[in-house]
Amino acid sequence: MAETAKAHERRKASGFYEKYIKGQGIDIGCGRIDTFDGIDTISMTDCIHHDKDDCDATTMDKYADNTFDYVYASHVLEHLDDPVTAIQNWYRICKPGGHIIMSIPHRDLYERKKTLPSRWNLDHRYFYLPYSCEPPHTFSVEGILLQSGIKEYWDIEVIDTATNKDKHEEHSNGEFSIEVIIKKNDLGKTNRNKGKRKQSSANIG
Repeated sequence: MAETAKAHERRKASGFYEKYIKGQGIDIGCGRIDTFDGIDTISMTDCIHHDKDDCDATTMDKYADNTFDYVYASHVLEHLDDPVTAIQNWYRICKPGGHIIMSIPHRDLYERKKTLPSRWNLDHRYFYLPYSCEPPHTFSVEGILLQSGIKEYWDIEVIDTATNKDKHEEHSNGEFSIEVIIKKNDLGKTNRNKGKRKQSSANIG
């Protein structure tokens, strides 16, 4: 099961869709909607389904500033060489008042190792932890957000729903993600709630 699909029931129960997936959005890297080749999307309506052939996921140069009500990127950041620039551009194309939602594999839940290459996907450029940076292979999500220059509120939450944690040779059978939600302020407003830490695990079993 793909990662967005894994998260569906948890998000449905928590009111995630009503809070964040509203208006016109873009799902970066979800796959091709015309063929359903690898499609794993947050929404089938009012959503552009971005594929790697559409434009570069780091620059998003096809899209103007303040285009989308929400920007969603599930398991994309770890594939990119320049995550700071990517987040800056995802922020850029989001409208004021909108949300940037990211889901990133948690190194210790997904890889269960500390050095590249990835155990499960050789295209992964970096590993990620919520708050710890362990160069050269592991970046801190919080550190990347700070480097990107985002001054608004964000929420970082660890989602861990796997039931096979003791079987290190097996791919996780649940969610193993760092979920990040950034609220882009309305123009001219300042949000003082920057950098909320939420170290918790979801359990929908």
